[in-house]
Amino acid sequence: MKLLQQTYLEMALLSGYILFTILLNVVAYLISMFYRKKFDQPSPRAGFIIATIMALLFLITIYMGRGGMYMLEVVSVLALLASGAASAYSITSLFFTMRKVRK
Repeated sequence: MKLLQQTYLEMALLSGYILFTILLNVVAYLISMFYRKKFDQPSPRAGFIIATIMALLFLITIYMGRGGMYMLEVVSVLALLASGAASAYSITSLFFTMRKVRK
C-alpha cells in the first residue's frame, strides 16, 4: 500500500505549493527579525527555520520515495505535519508580538 502515489504533474503542483509555503515562512521570518531589531521585542525565529527545513525534507523525501519505500513515505508525511505545526505556532506567536507592539 502506497501512501503518496502521485503522477509527475501532481508532484510538480505539490512542490510548487510547498515552495510557496517556504517563501511565506521566509517572509514571516524577515518580519520577525524586523520586530526584533526595531522594537526590541522577543519574536519567534526557530519555528520558521524548523518549518522551512521540514518542508525541504518533505520535498526531498517525496522525490526519493518514488520507488515505493514505505518508510520514506511515512517520513515525508511526518515532515509535512511538523512543518505545518512549526509554521502555525511561529506565525501565531508573531501575531501576538505584533499586537503587543501596537498597544
